Amino acid sequence: MTVKDLWIAVLRRWRGAVLLLLIVVGTTAVVTAQAPRVYESRTTIYFAAAGEDGESTGNLFEMPSGERATLSRIARSPLTLDPVREELGLDQSVPLHVEAISAGSDTALFDFVVRSDSPDRAAQVAAVVPRQLAEDARSYAPTLAQSGTQVRAQVVDAPTRSSVPVEPDPIRNLLLAGLAGVMLGLAYALAGHALDTRLRTAEDVERISDRPVLSAIPMLEGKGDGRALYVYDDPFGSHAEAVRKLRTNLTFVDVARNEGTHSSSPPHFQGRGRRPRS
Repeated sequence: MTVKDLWIAVLRRWRGAVLLLLIVVGTTAVVTAQAPRVYESRTTIYFAAAGEDGESTGNLFEMPSGERATLSRIARSPLTLDPVREELGLDQSVPLHVEAISAGSDTALFDFVVRSDSPDRAAQVAAVVPRQLAEDARSYAPTLAQSGTQVRAQVVDAPTRSSVPVEPDPIRNLLLAGLAGVMLGLAYALAGHALDTRLRTAEDVERISDRPVLSAIPMLEGKGDGRALYVYDDPFGSHAEAVRKLRTNLTFVDVARNEGTHSSSPPHFQGRGRRPRS
């Protein structure tokens, strides 16, 4: 299929393609408007070993990657989140998503990302989760526990609070919906073009036959049954010229070879073609 064929297919079915685009974008807009809002809070915490007096003794070690992965997993588990819910008075229906990301290799610095259904709640959870994780760290980070009698969560960056939800993203969703709608529209146009076997133009006839097109007589917008005498009424018009062209070409057809000719119906028969006859 050439670019011209693609353009013709789209032009013939542009209404259906536009309708598909509007349906996809409209549905996405409704779903996005009804989707629950998700807010995010971020904080950076350094887990330090502390002595009996609560003062940091300094981490005289490099935290193994296994311990960092364990703390990251514990931070989002019920072992940490259930006490946080109890402290803040949140039931299980309140959505909470916590992610602890190690800030680098062999370090006790972690970035916490908390998501919930309100900006205040997300910030509150971001402040409590590191403290709760520090209480449990001695059981899951023995190297850290060996440096002191307890583990402290030192705040490096305070929890952020944003009134702008991170999900859903209307601009992203609508752009993706528009792209999907365009692709569906093109697929609809191409499928319709491939399944449409009607003969509409001289090019359609030439694609399925090696016989030349003698003439193409356009449909005349006339009254009644459309059988206007256009050769008589307008002898110099395009319709009369098409008939004269057909008459002239028929004169030079090599009938002696008896190869037959193709004929197709005019446009007012909706492009349905006739089979070859001899």
